[in-house]
Amino acid sequence: MYDKPVLVYYSQDCFIQVDDTVLCHLTNNFKVVWFYLYESMQANTMRYNPVKAQEYADKYGITLEIVDPKMRRRNPENILFYKNLAKRINSYNPDIVYACEMFPFWMLTYHYVKCKNKVYGIHDVLPHYQKAGFIKKWILKKKEQYIKQNFDHIVTFSKNQQILLKEHFGKDSDMVGMSFKYFGDSKKIPSPFENGVKILFFGIISHYKGLDLLIKAMEELKLEGVNNIQLTIAGRGEAWAECQPLIKSPELYNLQVRFIENAEIPDLMGSHHFIVLPYRSATQSGPLVAALGYGVPVVAPSFGCFTDTVNTNTAVLYKQGNLKDALRNVSRMTKSEYEKMREAMAILREQYSEESIAANYIKTFKKVLDKKN
Repeated sequence: MYDKPVLVYYSQDCFIQVDDTVLCHLTNNFKVVWFYLYESMQANTMRYNPVKAQEYADKYGITLEIVDPKMRRRNPENILFYKNLAKRINSYNPDIVYACEMFPFWMLTYHYVKCKNKVYGIHDVLPHYQKAGFIKKWILKKKEQYIKQNFDHIVTFSKNQQILLKEHFGKDSDMVGMSFKYFGDSKKIPSPFENGVKILFFGIISHYKGLDLLIKAMEELKLEGVNNIQLTIAGRGEAWAECQPLIKSPELYNLQVRFIENAEIPDLMGSHHFIVLPYRSATQSGPLVAALGYGVPVVAPSFGCFTDTVNTNTAVLYKQGNLKDALRNVSRMTKSEYEKMREAMAILREQYSEESIAANYIKTFKKVLDKKN
């Protein structure tokens, strides 16, 4: 028996930059058993690995269970794997189980987990379907329906998604938020602002993130005589194939189209004046919380997680379709105007500390446990 309630926290690698800011603080109130989904067949895309996960768990007194299917996501043998995963979870006799899982097979685990106190985290209430095939869309929609019909306790991570869940599915949720993300110190600083503006697009290159819109805006501004902005593209993804042909003026770009290691992020953040997030739709954004962590002002459309998080003191917010105008405003900004944005971003950062966000999780989990007692 433990002197604290047992919390099983199941997470997959794509959300690790959210989870590792929270897990360490949950140990103050719970006996934390962390089930970490590590897909060895996609090891080159994993942010964590078993060794790093174990180091983290040992540091904070967390019990770690590595979950490795060792097969492709569409392999039907996943059915048995995720069913057996429930047995591993049940062996801890948990008081509460939390999961933020995108894969449909997780629903089998949910069905066979005996714990009645189950909390499910949803980052995207309406997932990004633009590039999904018919079968994948059908599976994801069925999964959504199952979750929203069967989960009594749902967590969302931004106000806009909390509202969307209520509007579309009539489901209430606890909005816990996301803390800023800090990957370590950097000795780099941006070049003098008056010598030109360095902007950064960072992360997975997906269609909904709008890199193509950003490149088009850069090229159009170049034709208009705006030549004091340079764009770094750092990341990779399936949408790069549609973006690359749009580049007509190579001198405007610093291309780092590859997998970006966490250790590289501090220097990326430290060497740029703005991070640009030209998303077509936005629920949450990892690059946004990284920008918060390093106090880097943002250029983004005025909707979703952007207006939930930043404001006109810390970001250049624009109406969808007006990205070029926003970049033109950036090109005309004075050094003093920019420095005021940096100062405001530093103040905003404190509202998104790990401790304050973890407190929201703890409050939610305690509420769920109290309802059952």
